[in-house]
Amino acid sequence: PSSAFDAEKVPPEAIETLGFPPASLDPDEVLASLPESMQVAFDALDVQALHAALAALPPAEASEYMRRCVASGLWDPNGA
Repeated sequence: PSSAFDAEKVPPEAIETLGFPPASLDPDEVLASLPESMQVAFDALDVQALHAALAALPPAEASEYMRRCVASGLWDPNGA
């Protein structure tokens, strides 16, 4: 009987590495899709400017942009 130990060996470089948490969206694509005010805030690592940019948007739109930022790993909702 075969077991997992009998499985074909895969070299480590063939295994795709995942960031933590695994990003489900491409951060570069998400950043490029953001309003310019949010892009500038991200580039400057300016949280206050990001808050201001989000406040200027309709709440549902701001929420969707931030959901995409979290899913891509651009933003850590836990502040880590």
